[in-house]
Amino acid sequence: MKPSDNYFFPIGYAYVATALKSAGIEFDYIDLHLHPTFDLEAHLRTHDYLAVCVGGLLWSLPHFKEIFATAKRVNPRLACILGGNIVVDFSSQILFEYLDIDYLVIGEGEITATLLLQHIDVHGISPTSLEGVAYRTPQAPGSHVRNARRPFLDLTSRNWMPTWDFVEVDRYSYSQKLQKRFFPVLTGRGCTGRCAFCSPTNGRYRGRPVEHVLAELEYLISHYDFDYFYFINEVFFQTEEQIIAFCRGYSRLKGRKPWMCPQRMDTPLSVLAFMKEAGCFTVTVGLESGSDAILKKMKKNITTDQARAYIAALKEQEIQVEASFIFGNFEETPEDMAKTVDLMLDLDAFGPMVLCITYPGTLNYQRARRLGLVRDDLQYILDPHDAYNPSYLRQMEDHYSGKRRYLNITAMDDDLLFATVVREMRRLYSQGYCYRQVTASTQDGIVYQLRGTCPICRGIVEKKASIDDPSAFQEHLCPECGEPHVHFPARIIPVLRQAQEAALVELESAGSIAVVGTADQVRAFLKLGVEGFPYDKVAGFLRSADSDPLHEGSWIGNLRQLSPEEVAHSADTLVALGAAAGDALSNLISRGGAGFRALGALHEAGRLGVRSVFPYGRLGVECCLESLAGAHVLVACCARQEPVRELLRSLRARGCTVSVLILQDSPSLIEVEDLVNGSTITCPGSLFNAQTLPEAALTSDADCAVVPFIKELTGYGNVLACLAACGIPVAYAWHVNNSQVPDEERRRLVSMPYPPSMPLVPRPS
Repeated sequence: MKPSDNYFFPIGYAYVATALKSAGIEFDYIDLHLHPTFDLEAHLRTHDYLAVCVGGLLWSLPHFKEIFATAKRVNPRLACILGGNIVVDFSSQILFEYLDIDYLVIGEGEITATLLLQHIDVHGISPTSLEGVAYRTPQAPGSHVRNARRPFLDLTSRNWMPTWDFVEVDRYSYSQKLQKRFFPVLTGRGCTGRCAFCSPTNGRYRGRPVEHVLAELEYLISHYDFDYFYFINEVFFQTEEQIIAFCRGYSRLKGRKPWMCPQRMDTPLSVLAFMKEAGCFTVTVGLESGSDAILKKMKKNITTDQARAYIAALKEQEIQVEASFIFGNFEETPEDMAKTVDLMLDLDAFGPMVLCITYPGTLNYQRARRLGLVRDDLQYILDPHDAYNPSYLRQMEDHYSGKRRYLNITAMDDDLLFATVVREMRRLYSQGYCYRQVTASTQDGIVYQLRGTCPICRGIVEKKASIDDPSAFQEHLCPECGEPHVHFPARIIPVLRQAQEAALVELESAGSIAVVGTADQVRAFLKLGVEGFPYDKVAGFLRSADSDPLHEGSWIGNLRQLSPEEVAHSADTLVALGAAAGDALSNLISRGGAGFRALGALHEAGRLGVRSVFPYGRLGVECCLESLAGAHVLVACCARQEPVRELLRSLRARGCTVSVLILQDSPSLIEVEDLVNGSTITCPGSLFNAQTLPEAALTSDADCAVVPFIKELTGYGNVLACLAACGIPVAYAWHVNNSQVPDEERRRLVSMPYPPSMPLVPRPS
């Protein structure tokens, strides 16, 4: 059985399956990751099994406990067997005490698991002489016997190949990033390195013969439909001669596929040309750190000079590089982390960052125990059992919220560590992952056609972006290579750059800042950022939408969610991330409650500044009329009479002074004058037009405008131009609830920018 939290390609299970089939042992395979609702108890009650076998990593321990408890509840005589990395790196005594298990398979399972199952089937007693096994001793409850470890599997005398016919390979083989299907292959087991953060289950590297690997590739090509091979072990081949022999042999295979592989950066550079010729398109390397001091403490046995030379050689061969690195290393400092990002930017390298996980069985874990950071091995595993979160921001959120504590082994406290990670990753993403050679063209000054070169694949990408839409400048998938973090920088558009620079000047006098936005906007603010923003002044964030799935006291990255009362007490500036400043404040106040009303009062009293780093707000989500109580409102009549009359009645009921702007050729709208308690302004023609505004409109003193709409967008660009020419500071969209507005039209309308950036020339008075 494969536990539900194990999302890896089940290659270890596939190797054991080969051995079981060779020995004539029948088995069923249940993948709880793909089928998390599978009723295990019902299945076990209707089948007669000899044993239940599970394996994996330490963090799956709670899942192992649930599986084995279910098995023993159904049939106490079922042999429960655990294997995988967990039994190598963790205390056997704790495993036997915590889990309802009978046996441990220590190390590689092909031979040991097969012999153990045969022994249980024939003898049904403890395997006292079976190598690679630990077993519970019934005579002394809580105790166990651990036999000598079995010698490593001989990978040369037999071509060990995984069996895949029992695995749903199609559900594992799709790469979301590359949008292609791959097949995993091992060229060997173990690793030549002894890194402080890693514990390879199978010890020192042992390679398979080149001819065995080629035979497996030939079989997979002829039996499965996929796009490329992915060699997934830590070391591709150990020697220069083996790599060259593989490349020459693979080049002769019919129907061969492109492939990618890992490499240590102490591999001879001479092999790269052979690899490229044989179809290698990507090499993954462990850059790990840009600090030679940290690399030494990692026991990585490479230097930054080697990394520079190796990555340069890969690029010379036009082989794409995926350079992973780690933050949170033993005794790491902010300066060390800055060196890593400096190196990534200098090399123009890309790859995932992970926060260092202190895994039992590693040198880092021994260090942590000596420092007193780990006092209880079992509790340490149970607390962060899902520690491998690919999002560093979400790991911080889990840590600060108390969901999963992060074990910090650096030279920094938690707050400094996380603040440094956020700052340095923002520097990497904002500078390294933006499109290059970007051009921006526009016909109306609002919607821009952006064109740029992806920094990873060098493909040409085009995208439309509106200056009022912050999401257009957030990270997205490159359509060419699938890289998920690339983005177009907002500063490429002059009007946005100038507006942001002006806003940053205003923020120089701010004392404490609270940012306002949705959860996604706050994450983008932390990840991609705004160049020059005073992040050290940010006290936390205030949600702009109640629909965000966050609870009180939540965190986003290393920013805490603030209540309105906390903002009123500790911040002197609100910064809106996704709307014009006035819109953001109005939307907050409209949510109701004393705290939000207090923010409005502070702003009116001049004690709370409101700014926006993205100055062009939307025309508006549908206007919350409660927020306009008592205001002087200009209604631009762009709909039929019925919704206009409903809007006017609603505004008057809230104490608003209501003026209307109507078209001269819409006589039916004249009938709404009984609901007007301000002025009626008539614009000649069939469309609102800034060039033909009457004097009364140009001198309007309305606080805001509301635009009712039904379904069509014809003329709305002119409406906005008209309102801007009148000097109206804020405009909102509003539609009657029973109108038939298609969702697409509705989204288009509320995304129109206000004020428009096009030059406006009002009619001379």
